[in-house]
Amino acid sequence: ANTPSGKLSFRFGKGNLKFRSSSFDWLVISRNRGQFAGDGRINGAGDFRFMLTAIDGNLGVGSPPDKLRIRIWEKNTKKLIYDNQVTGDSGILAAPVTELRKGKVKINK
Repeated sequence: ANTPSGKLSFRFGKGNLKFRSSSFDWLVISRNRGQFAGDGRINGAGDFRFMLTAIDGNLGVGSPPDKLRIRIWEKNTKKLIYDNQVTGDSGILAAPVTELRKGKVKINK
């Protein structure tokens, strides 16, 4: 589908941040990289945008680790609220550098 359906939930425990999507705008998958964007709320309030980028290491050359990046910003002011990419290229379309070593990613059909 051009516009995906479902829900995205993201929790950053140390920052007491619980993000939940309310809608999706688009989804693009190319080779081992997927990226999607939409709207959501933090801790049940506000009006935020997000973009999530994931790289599947099993589909890459030499099986590098899986990587994930999520950016969340205020919809009206565009103020950045959260970005797990603290090193490397910080541009919005930059490839993720954060390797998934712990935690859980769950995708349901």
